[in-house]
Parts: sequence; C-alpha cells; structure tokens
Amino acid sequence: MLEKASKALLPSYFRHTTAASDDEASQMWVCKLFLHGLPAAEGTSLCARFSLTEHADPAADPNAADEDEVEPQYDLSLQVMQVAPFVQGTSRFALSFALVDKRASEVGDFSLDDTQRQRLDELRQLLGLTSSRWTAVGMLGVLLAGICCGQMEDNECMALLLRAAREAHREELLASAGFY
Repeated sequence: MLEKASKALLPSYFRHTTAASDDEASQMWVCKLFLHGLPAAEGTSLCARFSLTEHADPAADPNAADEDEVEPQYDLSLQVMQVAPFVQGTSRFALSFALVDKRASEVGDFSLDDTQRQRLDELRQLLGLTSSRWTAVGMLGVLLAGICCGQMEDNECMALLLRAAREAHREELLASAGFY
C-alpha cells in the first residue's frame, strides 16, 4: 500500500535560496508537490506547498564574537489544498501546519490540534493507507519526508523535525497498543 501511495507524490519544484541584508543572512527552502492519482479518490488532486526559512535570532547579541554560537531560528509552513475536482458548494480538502520562530532544538516540541489530526487522517485514507498503524503524526512525517524531495538531509531543522515525527508516531502506536 505504501508503494502505491508514494507513487501519488509528484514534486513540481524544490528551490533553495540564500539572501543577505545589512544585518542578517537568511536561507529559504520552498517546494511544491502534487498528489495525483490518489488510490482511494480517483480524479482527486492535492497540491502541497512547503517553505522553511532560516533567519537570525532577533534576541541574539549582534556583537557576539563567534557567529557559530548564534543559533538560527526557523519558520516552517506546510499547506495542502485540494485542486481537483472543483465542485462549487462542496467542501475541499485543506490542511495547514506551521512552526514560527523555533530553534532547531525546539522543532520537535510541536503538537497537532484536532482539526489537523482529522485532516491527516483524511489524507491517510485518500492515499489508500487503511492500516491503523498510520497515525496522524506518522502521516505528517510521510508528507514532510516526501516534500523534502531528498534535498534536505543536511538541514539540521528538518532532520530533527523528521526524527521527532518518527518518535511521536512510535509513541502513539505504542500507546494505542496499550504499552503506555
């Protein structure tokens, strides 16, 4: 089932840019991913837009002797929207997830609200993943891993976020099996 679901993930583009201003440098990673041919919803297409921005911590000392000591902050935005079919008057799939002004060491401290969990469960069903082993946080991890297009293995923030999603998924599975 996972192989079938992964074939629905079609990256449109992945870009990394660096910008520098007088007082700070920043980096941005952006990606657009389409999910076509969803196993459980023929004719439905979703578009995922992802951005991760690294910027200097505004609370950091601008006179710090060693720039390596200044830990950057990250803003992450993930939006998934249904782009087809469009039927006026009917609800369409939409999911938003964001982290704002987080250090890499803090990105694992995220939580999903009930609406996000519901949408991630809907996404699991659209991808044809019927097993109860796929939790909402597990689906978030699959979506983030797919959207990175294998281009962000060296990014500390994404590595920590993906690790946190895997660990949270494992914890949820163990809790649902009665081990906690």
